[in-house]
Amino acid sequence: HPGSGSGEPLVRNCRATGNDSDGMFVCWRVKHGRFEGNELRDNKRDGISIGHKDTDNIFLRNVITGNARIGLLFRDEPEPLGAHRNRFEKNVILDNGSGKPDESPVVIRGTHHDLVFRNNRIGFTNPSAKPLPAILTNPKSKQLDAKQNEFPNVKQPIRQQD
Repeated sequence: HPGSGSGEPLVRNCRATGNDSDGMFVCWRVKHGRFEGNELRDNKRDGISIGHKDTDNIFLRNVITGNARIGLLFRDEPEPLGAHRNRFEKNVILDNGSGKPDESPVVIRGTHHDLVFRNNRIGFTNPSAKPLPAILTNPKSKQLDAKQNEFPNVKQPIRQQD
């Protein structure tokens, strides 16, 4: 876990599998980091948890699969403390969660703006009797750019929850 106040951290080619908690917890005020080629699999909570002032980071070519709750969770933060301007490119975010309605592959709680998702594969390997959206967001988060992604076996690519 990149610790509080980390500036320009590089987390590359790490494996976090089978942990009792999150695969990767991006702590408070992690800025301008690069997270590349990591495997976050089969953890008992979320694959990646990000939130409190974690801004301007790039997540590239990570594999986030089989985590018990959410693949990528944006924690519930007010706008001044949001995880703004983060980019997610060429990641695989598949088969996370237990099927509960609030455990989509990507969940954005709180206020986070200017998030970019490009060329990712977000969803599920197999169809489900209760399909979920790939990205579950809320009206407080603005300027979500999620074009040019694959969304296999989801109900809809993005759903805004009230």
